[in-house]
Amino acid sequence: MPYLGNGPALAYTSTTKDTFSGDASTTDFTLSKAGSNNALRVVVENVIQDPAVAYTCVGTTLSFTSAPPTGTNNIYVVHLGPPAATISPAANTVGGLFKGERGEIGQSNAAGDIFRINEQTLNSDVTIDATENASCTGPLAVASGVTITVTSGGNLSIV
Repeated sequence: MPYLGNGPALAYTSTTKDTFSGDASTTDFTLSKAGSNNALRVVVENVIQDPAVAYTCVGTTLSFTSAPPTGTNNIYVVHLGPPAATISPAANTVGGLFKGERGEIGQSNAAGDIFRINEQTLNSDVTIDATENASCTGPLAVASGVTITVTSGGNLSIV
């Protein structure tokens, strides 16, 4: 069944660390791989730097707002990976509606709300992919001009 948000990780990798030496005049450093402000931990002389305040990153270029002090390997950058996306769907738009002993309709997994409510008419095109199972409770009407596509390997059950 499809889901919203980031998919589960298929592989894990270790983080990358770049090390630089400051000279009190250089502000731009070249990273070993592309990054972004919030996907890096930048440390100068063991002090974590604030993204977009102390530095910016575009592609592989790390630019400090002021030159880091002179030192041997006194700057290091840990690539944290891309930030996770957050999705906040509008109420009653995802996961179906539930109804039960409390007499309320809404998205809930509270005890007593055991009935799933679905609409009786499909008003937009839907495709059930080969890796998906789908179900609804009938009767189900399909509006004029709307198509339900179930690809080979996909399953649709109407109860």
